[in-house]
Amino acid sequence: MALCSQCRKRLAKRSCAALGGAICQLCCGTLREKEIHCPPACAHLTAHKPYQEKRIIKRKPPDAGRGPAARGDILSDERLAWLSLHIEAALGDHAKSHPDFADKDALLAVEYAREKTEKGHGRLVIPGEALKPANEAGEAVLRAVGECRYESSAILTTAPDAYTKDDRLACLERVASGIRAFLGGKTEGRAYLIDLSHRFARSGARPGERKLITLS
Repeated sequence: MALCSQCRKRLAKRSCAALGGAICQLCCGTLREKEIHCPPACAHLTAHKPYQEKRIIKRKPPDAGRGPAARGDILSDERLAWLSLHIEAALGDHAKSHPDFADKDALLAVEYAREKTEKGHGRLVIPGEALKPANEAGEAVLRAVGECRYESSAILTTAPDAYTKDDRLACLERVASGIRAFLGGKTEGRAYLIDLSHRFARSGARPGERKLITLS
């Protein structure tokens, strides 16, 4: 039996359609849907997806935050609150056009964007496969985070401020924590998304406006 095409250490006991070769069980579990764009029909993906989603949903944030987050709630910083607003706006926009998008999916989307931001590189894909994101909402959040620029309310001559990787990670972590706190362990339904819609409606805030709203 051949060695795993990824680690070159363990025996390759699984056939991987995305890689066009064989892979060991550990690399399959570690890289699945993170660095490997798994086809929906993959038996290993189907069997383990519920377990992986449960782990992500129950993930506990690190004790010490990154950068500004370590000094208290980042929402007290208008610049970081502005980025967090863009994250929630992406979730709200996706929920409007996808009636089946639930609170659990919103949390998984934010965690998807956080993980990809942390890794900082793309996934392997099947040659010739349409490059449809594995998590469409997560990709929307990722775009919102990457494109967001802060324009201070003060009159300045400087260009809009770009966010660092630490800023993006801190805000994604904050939004994910806010969703978990709101749901209190009950991830079914759309309670958070409905509340999000009401908060935007009450404030009239959108990403292109100089208004901020309080996250959950």
